Order: sequence, then C-alpha cells, then structure tokens
Amino acid sequence: MGMSQGMGATPTKQGGYDELTLTPATIRQYQTATISDVEGRVLLDGTELKDIKLVGRVVEADPSDSALSLQIEDGTGRVRIKYWYPQAADGTTDGARKADMDAAVTEGTFVSVSAAVKTSNGRMILNGSTIKPLADPNEITLHFVEAIHVHVDRTRRIPYSKGGSNPEGAGAGAGAGAGAAAVTGFGMGSMQASSSGFGMGSGASSFGAGLDVKPVLGGGGAAGSSSGSGVGGGGGMSEFDLHEHLKTILAKCTDDQGMAIGDLARQVQSRGVTEETVRKAIEDLSMTGAVYSTTDDEHVKSTEAE
Repeated sequence: MGMSQGMGATPTKQGGYDELTLTPATIRQYQTATISDVEGRVLLDGTELKDIKLVGRVVEADPSDSALSLQIEDGTGRVRIKYWYPQAADGTTDGARKADMDAAVTEGTFVSVSAAVKTSNGRMILNGSTIKPLADPNEITLHFVEAIHVHVDRTRRIPYSKGGSNPEGAGAGAGAGAGAAAVTGFGMGSMQASSSGFGMGSGASSFGAGLDVKPVLGGGGAAGSSSGSGVGGGGGMSEFDLHEHLKTILAKCTDDQGMAIGDLARQVQSRGVTEETVRKAIEDLSMTGAVYSTTDDEHVKSTEAE
C-alpha cells in the first residue's frame, strides 16, 4: 500500500513554501488552479502545481484490474483520482498489494492522497502516487492548517486591518467552527460543502474553536477569536509587515549566535508589538525557513544573514 512520507509541509531553507514539491490543499483550491500556457503548466497561488496532497472522505471506490478510481470530498468539493496499482516483477498487477489497497480504501474511509497534477485536452487530472487511510482525526485538522499556512505564505495578499478588528466581521476566521469564513475560504463545520469553507465533521459537529488567518499584531488583543479580532489591538503592525521587519533586523545581525528574541521584541516594542507576538512571528518565520535557532531556543539567526 502506498504510504505517506510525512504529514508536515516542509519548506526549503531559502525558498520558503514557493519551492514545495508537494502542496497541501483543499479540493476547492485545486479546482481553482489554472492551466497557464501551451506547456500545460498548472498554477495555484501563483506557483506551479506539480504534486498535491488532499485529505477527504471516499465517496466512491471503483477498482479495476490495473487501477483504483476514487472520488473523494472534503466539504469544499469532490474530485476524482486514479491510482495505478503497483506491478509485480513480471509487469502485471501485484495481486497481494492490490488486495490490501482495495480492503483498506472503501467508501466512507478518510484518506490522505498524494497525486501528480497532469493535464489532458485542456483539463486537469490527478494521478495518485500514495493513498493512506487516516486513523487519527488530528491528521485532518493538521492538513487544513497546513493548507491555510501555505496559501497565506504564497499569496501575501490577504488584507490586514490596522485597527484591531477584522473588517470581514464575525466568523471571519479560517479553521474549526461551523460556517467559518475567510478570504481563503476555509472553515471546518459540517461535511456539507458551502461557499464559505469546508467542514470535516458530521452534522453540526466540528473539531474545535476558530483559527483566524488574518491577525492584527499589536498590544491588548486576543488571538484568533471567533469574532475575527486579531492578535492585538490598535496601532499594531500587520503580520506581513512584522515578519518583513524582523527578517530585515536579523539579516543585518553578524553575531554567530544570532539575536536574542527578547532583544528583537524590545526593538519593536515602540510599535505596539508584544514579546508574545514576536515569539509567534519567529515561529512562523522558522516554519518557512527564513530563520533558525542557534545556541538555544532563545537565539535566532536569519538564513540570509550578512
């Protein structure tokens, strides 16, 4: 059976999420990708999409002698994936592995699928490379968080409020919470697809509290509230501006140890940014490969340091 190579979306050291070879996404994101030119390149969020990772529930499984045709849904849409069974040494289908796959992947099963994105006659098609049934619902939640994070990192076009409240209003966070909506279109509630986002629960159930993807960074606010307020209050920097400012400071640091996070926080304190917010920003930059820890968790250095 095809096995996943790991749940995390791992950026390259220099390139961030633009150079991911396997892009975590929702089905609706995949369906909004575009075929850009005569070469048949597929673009998602301005980045070429070669391989994609989807998570969803199997609504149809149609095995044949040589391949398994799947239809999965994740609440944002449905998509069909064709998975070719492994071959034996003589070039025929490996019967034992086919039997294992057919037994594990049935209607109603939640699966993680990695697939190559191909084009044919002006249409996109998915050729599955690995299919992994999911036993832990946390893997579903993690996939959606990864998809949101990569989308935000790549686009950098989500509007940020400068005043401590999200202009999209109540429920504008992306993540768990029935009916949640965001610029990215994410939200986890029921399995019914809606224009506001996707759901991975059953009926009215959901996996937890809202996760805002458009935080405002400053002092005095609560993080990720369901009302859409961001991380901080009036007068703060946007998340993007703070990330860029911290990267600029760290890029000029010539000390082998890098810079202490506490010192970084003091440099932006006058802009209304708390140390807690700086630490969260450093975590985000570390995930994208822009910074790394040096002698301990309290010291960080830029990957582009002079």
